[in-house]
Amino acid sequence: MPVITLDRFELGIDLRKGDSVSDANRLRDLRNAYITAGWAIQKRPGLRRVLDLSQGSVGMLSFDNGMHTFSGSSNPLHASNDELEVTNHVVLNPDNVSLDVERILYSDVFNGIIYVVVRYDDGSIKHHYLDDHPDWRPGTNYEEGDVVSGVSNGDPGVYYRCIDAGTSGGAEPTWPDIFSRPPAWEPNKAYDPDALVKPTGNATSIYTTTAAGTSGATEPVWADGVTDNDITWDFHGSGTEISDGTVVWEPITTAIDDPNCPHSESAIVLGSKVYAIDGEVTRFSATEDPTDWTTEDDAGFLPTGTRAPGSPTALALGDFQGNLVVFMDDSVQVWAVDPDPQRDTLTQIIGNVGTHYPKSVNKVGDDLYFLSDVGFRSVAQQKFTTNLEDVDVGTAIDPLVRPIIKDLPDIDVQSIYYAGGGQYACAVGETMFVYSFSRTSKVSAWSYYELPNGVEALETLGAKLYVRIDDVIYHADDDYYTDDGDIFTVSGRMAYQSFKKPGVMKQVYGCDVVFEGEAITRHKYDARSPDENTPWVRLEGDSRPGPLVPVEVMTTEVAFEFENKTDQDFRLDSVAYHYHELDTI
Repeated sequence: MPVITLDRFELGIDLRKGDSVSDANRLRDLRNAYITAGWAIQKRPGLRRVLDLSQGSVGMLSFDNGMHTFSGSSNPLHASNDELEVTNHVVLNPDNVSLDVERILYSDVFNGIIYVVVRYDDGSIKHHYLDDHPDWRPGTNYEEGDVVSGVSNGDPGVYYRCIDAGTSGGAEPTWPDIFSRPPAWEPNKAYDPDALVKPTGNATSIYTTTAAGTSGATEPVWADGVTDNDITWDFHGSGTEISDGTVVWEPITTAIDDPNCPHSESAIVLGSKVYAIDGEVTRFSATEDPTDWTTEDDAGFLPTGTRAPGSPTALALGDFQGNLVVFMDDSVQVWAVDPDPQRDTLTQIIGNVGTHYPKSVNKVGDDLYFLSDVGFRSVAQQKFTTNLEDVDVGTAIDPLVRPIIKDLPDIDVQSIYYAGGGQYACAVGETMFVYSFSRTSKVSAWSYYELPNGVEALETLGAKLYVRIDDVIYHADDDYYTDDGDIFTVSGRMAYQSFKKPGVMKQVYGCDVVFEGEAITRHKYDARSPDENTPWVRLEGDSRPGPLVPVEVMTTEVAFEFENKTDQDFRLDSVAYHYHELDTI
């Protein structure tokens, strides 16, 4: 009486071969579960609600033993609890301070201070460095360029820069309302509704459009309601300078105002500099100063466009073993970078692979994973050589990934390497693709999670993984088995197995299943007719001490399928089929 046991699932989902010729340790589907270091199938962590956030903020960054969010013109104050403290930061767009934040494109910590890249709801992007500044003090000598914060008044996210040196007065001034510092008017330019401009040569008066239109060839004589080709400009307001004793202050935001800061979508803190894409070059800040993008022989740029074999436009940045990785849509460059720009060197170019998803790029041990237009890939170092190559780490699930990114070209992808689970996780819409791996246990397995809504941010704090969805922060808790009380379905299916004798008819009359928890199970028995199944049978725990679970099919191949939908833990350890061999067909 032959028996075959299936208990090694270390390769997870693998769709590279046909359903009836895949190996026994490969799955055709695995939803809301992952592969453990012991090769078992384990239900994913549930989402335990930790904190409801006040409306108006976006993003989430783990820093200084808490979480940090960001907002534009509003300043929501979040409640905290014994588990988690959340601080909000106002990051105003100096061109138009009334804009709200749409999306956080990048956030990290540089020298103990938050560096964040913000996209606003008009599509504009600004880089911010949230450096703290000392409170204003009376009777103090201030030099030009000194920056202070208000003590008893002033707006969140606004500081005050000395533009005329002198001595402050005896009482704190009444700081003015925040104001916009938009770009100067340009001729023959299309403007959106509510666009802001300042007249050329005049830094204080600000005007706004009443409707979309195109400016004329010559600058109008500015006045409230002035006509400019097919645009009408209304007076919006004036910037205000503050007199304080013999000091004159101007309000500023936390946005970097160096004209060479590219204010682009992708940036990275690497070593003692910040790097950011800028079309056909990649710019970098001065050493230890992310607000300085100009100082000669310190700040500068890498000529990434001229070294590209295909498209010259940089789209994303990453860190591979301390080297800067620059992604185009069809190539990858690896630069050895140094605080001394003269020592920056292009060390490798990898062709025919790239990414449009900067936030999918993430360090995973000594490797770098990313989402390309065809699926997940990695940059890896060939063993025993110094060569680099792109590795098709994600080809096993390409058929699952490609339809999603094709239908959602501007999706806000979120990714993280969660060391506590040995997993790279990348959320694409409401689907999170998870790559579980362990060199010791030789696990390299893909699965996917279905989440209740799109993920806004993923962060770790200590050994915990936190997920922000809408205005709620959840803990992905291994000891919690629902999504905030909602039961989710765990399911999976193995490939068709011929028990190492393809084409031989078998009488499969029973099976044993080892579970932690319970599930319903059934068996497919004809790869030509995927809808041919045995009836569902509910099983719980370890079935081996009892009678065999009946299967009763005559077939050359069989595929095991299971589904768990409970508020309890679930793990599948093994499936054993009992059968008789009949004859060839």
